[in-house]
Amino acid sequence: MPHNLPTSSSFDVSILDCKFGFPTTYRVIVKRPQGERIVTRRYRDFERLREGLPALHERLPPLPPKAAPSMLKHTFRAERQHALDRFLASVMQLVPAIDNDALRAFLDVTEEEINLARIFCSPDDNVRLDGGVGTGQDGVPAALGTQRQRWAQQSQVASGSSSSSTAPSPVSGSGHVNSSGGRTFFPPVSEPEVLLTLQVLPLQDLPAHLDGAQQRLQVITEMLRAFMAQKTVVTSGLVLHGLGYRFVVVKSWPAEGIMDNNTAVFVEGPTLPRLQRVQFIALKQRTQRETDTELISNFLRPHFVSMFSDKTRCPIVTVGQILKVSDVSFHVSAMDPAQEGLGVVEESTQVFADYHDAAEFVRIHVVPFTDTLPSAYGFDLFTDYVKPFFEAHKNETFVLGQCFTQNGVQFKVVGAEPGGSCRVGSCTEIFTEGQLHPTAGELLTPDQTRLLAMLPPFLQMLTVQSDAFGNGEVAGRIMAAQAANSQRRQSALSPEALDRIARKESWTETLLGQTEDSNRCVVCLANFHEGDGVRQLPCQHVFHAGCIDEWLERDARCPLCRLGLRPTSRRT
Repeated sequence: MPHNLPTSSSFDVSILDCKFGFPTTYRVIVKRPQGERIVTRRYRDFERLREGLPALHERLPPLPPKAAPSMLKHTFRAERQHALDRFLASVMQLVPAIDNDALRAFLDVTEEEINLARIFCSPDDNVRLDGGVGTGQDGVPAALGTQRQRWAQQSQVASGSSSSSTAPSPVSGSGHVNSSGGRTFFPPVSEPEVLLTLQVLPLQDLPAHLDGAQQRLQVITEMLRAFMAQKTVVTSGLVLHGLGYRFVVVKSWPAEGIMDNNTAVFVEGPTLPRLQRVQFIALKQRTQRETDTELISNFLRPHFVSMFSDKTRCPIVTVGQILKVSDVSFHVSAMDPAQEGLGVVEESTQVFADYHDAAEFVRIHVVPFTDTLPSAYGFDLFTDYVKPFFEAHKNETFVLGQCFTQNGVQFKVVGAEPGGSCRVGSCTEIFTEGQLHPTAGELLTPDQTRLLAMLPPFLQMLTVQSDAFGNGEVAGRIMAAQAANSQRRQSALSPEALDRIARKESWTETLLGQTEDSNRCVVCLANFHEGDGVRQLPCQHVFHAGCIDEWLERDARCPLCRLGLRPTSRRT
């Protein structure tokens, strides 16, 4: 008996992330019963989708503007992405059968895929066999998925309204963009990842004939194969048995996941030491009634006692580790012996605990210096630099104006709330929009800046090159940036040269047929209108005259194809 197509789609669609550029693109994740697919779409594709649903125009939310006077705000892109995500959610709710050509083209799905999706749905009660549900009591459609239901419910509770509001969209990496454009460290809900690496060490000294890397691996091979066959979720502290000896997982990447044949297992290292003392710092501020003893009696002691009775787990800790116990996070700050930086907590181990004195930032804005950013490869600023740094410095405090370096990229704290010395926690919103040029005002501390201001101009550069200011490093970066800016100004096109290469004209429909993209300027992301002043470059790309004139004052290359426009750099 064939199944009927349910009233709620078995496709879950949302925007994964946004890549700002010329033009800006959005990665849309289409979750089908057959698996996930990611399609890249431009703003114009969203316009085409809306145009292909004329009967639903009054019921669909409006598309956000391509450009706005506030587009340079750090929240503009996130707000636009959230509005587009809400538009997609509404489309999937109103067209659950995906029986519209424009929607199928947008999702890049075929009739066969839609028919195949029917077997994943119950024909009567609209209950998804994969655990999803249809339209629930709160009116949230199943197409949004379980996680998006929670977002919608949280938004309703926060606003006190029963109507659906914009839900934040997950982004690449482990951070999440929230309603104000910042990212936090809350991990996305997902299936267990496959481990890339795994380190296993013995809990007792091994005899000489078993103490080599190959011999250790042979001892635990059967246990590792069992983990793979049973898809056991492997985490730090998991105990392995082999030939009467006990080994323990001390580290893995990711921190939790399942093994496969490609997981690299490392067994080199010392026997895990038994700790005599270990110091924990609770990452929370002390209230008037709380004492250090309560941290041990209410949190740490029950946690370790439960692990002592679990023969499959071993209570190992690592310096710098964050240990989550109930609703309190503890930072492992010191241990004895400290040579290996990790060890086993036993019943005889002395445990010390204290509170962290600093509050947690509500939000913080860090910006990279342009001269330290890599230019030979692409990167995600938050995932590749900012997130790893703050995860490795969870116990440190930061203040406004402070600089730090991660993998060669220097950052500066340009905004923080609250003020004063605080730490970055799991709920802190982190903003990374913008860049800083290496000037004396940005590189020097406020005290150094005030000291320089007291000197005459001809002595300021000499003073910056002294040992008191980094032995000339700051001065060298400032002069290199000034030289680069001077070179860019020299390579810029003069107004006369620009008029010879691309004369100013008015936008007409005739020009639309000559452009390679849609009828918009990719510099300001606004549509062209009849009579707008535009310039068409030799590469046939068209821009608003004011936009491209300002661009070419800084860089004499096409923003899209990078064609050199100076007479000596033109391609033939």
